[in-house]
Amino acid sequence: FNTPSITNLGYGFTTTIIHEVGHHVGLSHPHDGYDSELDLDYGPYGYFQFVWTGDESYTVMNYMANVGHFGVFNKDTLYRHEGAMYMKAVKQMEKGIIWKNLNPQDRRKAMEALMKWSLAMLSFKAMRYYEMVRFAMQAYKLMLEVVD
Repeated sequence: FNTPSITNLGYGFTTTIIHEVGHHVGLSHPHDGYDSELDLDYGPYGYFQFVWTGDESYTVMNYMANVGHFGVFNKDTLYRHEGAMYMKAVKQMEKGIIWKNLNPQDRRKAMEALMKWSLAMLSFKAMRYYEMVRFAMQAYKLMLEVVD
């Protein structure tokens, strides 16, 4: 990767490493996908050849080398995944709560956690993903105090 024939094209250690770090933190290529309704993993071949158009996205994860950094699409994807994990954990912890056995302080914390969870959901629907993560993490931390 450190030869002029590669680096003159815009490739090399920097872009390649950024791309590979993206995989390490959970990002995939825009031309790869998964359909949860059909439980189908797909790539850009055969019937799904059209998904190559995803590489027109402004992301270091495409194969076009038109970006050399993590942009808003990459950050949004990571925030959505992180927020979703916190939100899922809060709902799982809520299932284990026996409300009538909670002391007033824990009841207040649990209610506040569920309010933060709702704010995270509203942020998600408004596509404010960083805000979603902040609310979801706050909900998670509050709920941890209740179930400990």
